[in-house]
Amino acid sequence: MENNNTGQVYQLDGESLKGLISNAILETTKALGMDKVDRRFGVFPETSLDELKTMSKDDRIKSWLKAIWKKDPMMLAQVKALSEGTGSAGGYLVPEEFRLEVIREAEVYGILRKNAFTFPTSTDTVHLNNDAGSVSVAWTSENSQISASAPTLAETVLYIKKAAGITALSNELLDDAQFPIVQYLATLFGEEIAKAEDTQGLTGTGSPFTGLIGGLSNINTYTMTSTSIKDISADDLLQLALKVSAKYRQGASYVMHPTVFSYIRQQKASGSGEYIVQQPIAPNQSYTLWGYPVLESEVMPSTDASGTAFVGFANIGRRCYFADRKQLSVAIGTEGTVGSDNLFEKDMSAVRVTERVGIAWILGAGCSQLKTA
Repeated sequence: MENNNTGQVYQLDGESLKGLISNAILETTKALGMDKVDRRFGVFPETSLDELKTMSKDDRIKSWLKAIWKKDPMMLAQVKALSEGTGSAGGYLVPEEFRLEVIREAEVYGILRKNAFTFPTSTDTVHLNNDAGSVSVAWTSENSQISASAPTLAETVLYIKKAAGITALSNELLDDAQFPIVQYLATLFGEEIAKAEDTQGLTGTGSPFTGLIGGLSNINTYTMTSTSIKDISADDLLQLALKVSAKYRQGASYVMHPTVFSYIRQQKASGSGEYIVQQPIAPNQSYTLWGYPVLESEVMPSTDASGTAFVGFANIGRRCYFADRKQLSVAIGTEGTVGSDNLFEKDMSAVRVTERVGIAWILGAGCSQLKTA
């Protein structure tokens, strides 16, 4: 290799050349703001989500080297910020596999995410119109005046709120490819986010959302004769369904804690001696009772308390609206303090998961709740 200034020629062996190239690449990646996570997953601006799904490890390495070679100034500006999970604001620092995995886990564990009417929104406040009264029709004689009527519309305002979680871990653990840290954290965060959504959507009392059995306006209520949930019967659940007008029952489901459902599953018909709960006939199907699916949720009440709602009945897809302001996003930071851990001093990284959603139930008359005496 010749020095252009002095004309002197330097001889480099293979190891020296390898070190020279490695140092040049490392310095360039630092200048671009890319860290070890980016290099490990080959994630950087210009890598689309579709590409990430199909690219092999070798392909990602090639693409990463190409990005280094181009030294795109726009890339430098984009990868600096860590405050948001979107691509244009620094989300490329976060492995896309992690973001998608969190969403998958939340959908597996969350009743609302799987059953509610889910839609995206670009605002922090959503106004929903719902039917509070219909028109009327009556038989009339010839030349008689027809009674006028008009539908009544009610407005439900859905406010977007944020849920978030953060955890700190050692960089050694994050860098250890033998340990599936991404899948592990995705499972934990997915379960907790789904639990937080279901807790508010099913039992929330208004902070920040009102759930199905948390005080929903105009909801129908059937009260047992006992103060103990252990005395729940199939007849109680039949009366719970009948509290809802027939036009609202189609597509409805029971929602209850697995412990409560176990009391029903143990019951048998007096004549045949067969269990009254119908077994699923295909994989991933729900148990049914009185023709309605039974959805089990750990966030529903399961302990005795007088005058307490503990089972819900509703068509969740028609009655519950789930607005997604911003999909689950993930950011990884290496500075600041999480709890008592100074990330920079302890050579740690923090993984933060956030979401912004709104949950609202409309037309309480189309829902019912079962209470203890």
